[in-house]
Amino acid sequence: MYETVPGAGLEVGDVVLVEAGDVIPSDGEVIEGIASVNEAAITGESAP
Repeated sequence: MYETVPGAGLEVGDVVLVEAGDVIPSDGEVIEGIASVNEAAITGESAP
């Protein structure tokens, strides 16, 4: 079952489905599949 929850409503242990193009709402780890994340807003580097 999926439900939409604001980022502030996330709790430790929640599993979040993130699809291509989505904004990731929190720190976390990929538990299935692969991910490439543009961290330029955090690191200041232009390369993803």
